[in-house]
Amino acid sequence: MEKRPKLDAMEFKMISQEDNYFFLAKFEEEEVREAVWDCGNLKSPGPDGYNFKFIKVFWYLLKYDDEVSSRVS
Repeated sequence: MEKRPKLDAMEFKMISQEDNYFFLAKFEEEEVREAVWDCGNLKSPGPDGYNFKFIKVFWYLLKYDDEVSSRVS
């Protein structure tokens, strides 16, 4: 059995608390909408087959769906 290397002596850079809050912040609805409208209609954000044209047409319903919002970011 091969031994895995250890990282005991390694020093890793860390992000600041401010940056951490920025990266963990929720997306605003307008940010997600802009990202969706910037994508081509025939592109699909996931393997489910729903393309951006579908998402744009039904945006009034889908904008409240957290799963759709998380795919676009």
